[in-house]
Amino acid sequence: MEVRAKGIEYPITVSEVLGIGRPYQLYLPDIAEDLVPLAAEVPLTYSVIDSNQAGGELYSGALTKLSRKGAEARLESPVDVFSNIEMYVAGKDGESLRGTLYGKVVGSVPETGSEFSLCFTSVPPEIESFLGELLAQATAAQPTATINKTPTKTPKTKTPKHRRASPKNGRGLPPAVS
Repeated sequence: MEVRAKGIEYPITVSEVLGIGRPYQLYLPDIAEDLVPLAAEVPLTYSVIDSNQAGGELYSGALTKLSRKGAEARLESPVDVFSNIEMYVAGKDGESLRGTLYGKVVGSVPETGSEFSLCFTSVPPEIESFLGELLAQATAAQPTATINKTPTKTPKTKTPKHRRASPKNGRGLPPAVS
């Protein structure tokens, strides 16, 4: 894929690197984040950040599924994919938790017009603790067969070819040069 990057005069090619082949045979691990349905939706208010300018119009929403690094949320107003949003999360007592949760909209949930996949980009400690408790409760309540996996690409690993032992010396080493 070619992109035009800020500060570079010509388009550059970008690639997704998942590993290094021969001779190293090193690959990134396949990490799948589990999205766990929450027992009760977590209410929030959010605004879309335009051009690094926060403080736009506030809308209502709710977190419906949660993982360590992201969530699925039902949002009142449609949001473009790759938009940055700031969220104010309501705690157990209904009052807004201290701090602002920042995230990026990474996709929309198929067959719904109001549910979106989010990736958290900045999580304050108080909100991290609250979401961690919710995730632990939801994970304990769910049988493992019903947990949804976020799709990830799996690198194709190649099995390294092994040398056969040389019939001349039987140890797989090249014959000695005389």
